[in-house]
Amino acid sequence: YQPEDAGPINDRRLWPFYEKAQELGIPLTLHTGVSYVCPQPNSHCHPQQLDDVALAFPDLKMIAYHAGWPYTEELIGLCGKHKNLYMSLSGIFGCHAIGTALQWVPADKIVLGFDLPFDDLPRVTDYIRDLSMPEELQEKWGYAQVTDEDKAKILGLNLAKLTGIEPT
Repeated sequence: YQPEDAGPINDRRLWPFYEKAQELGIPLTLHTGVSYVCPQPNSHCHPQQLDDVALAFPDLKMIAYHAGWPYTEELIGLCGKHKNLYMSLSGIFGCHAIGTALQWVPADKIVLGFDLPFDDLPRVTDYIRDLSMPEELQEKWGYAQVTDEDKAKILGLNLAKLTGIEPT
């Protein structure tokens, strides 16, 4: 949990850790965006720092938690740039964030993650399972409808692929 560490995501002291995770093929989950608890600094988990790590470790699979909120659009751009960077919708994100993400990255790069013990798991998974992009947002913003295939990838197929698990 980067906000509690001595440095940011791109701190060079983490390079040996990233190198080993890349060597072992272990996908990493990283807290991105706001640090929700004082006195932990936001500066340690800004999604822009992932650019340095992704450039240095192009085969290290990284999953950026919380969609980098409130820097979600920056994270979406980075996910589009780097083949090894994935966005996690840990928590509920609205249609604008999901619609924008799907304009810039394939559904293969978006996962649903749970990292809070108080999340209502059925509610969160049902939100994605039942998600329908409103017609108004399709017309005014150009968002595509979220397909059943997209939802299946987000709800687990992408994580299964990243971790080498054969889904049943």
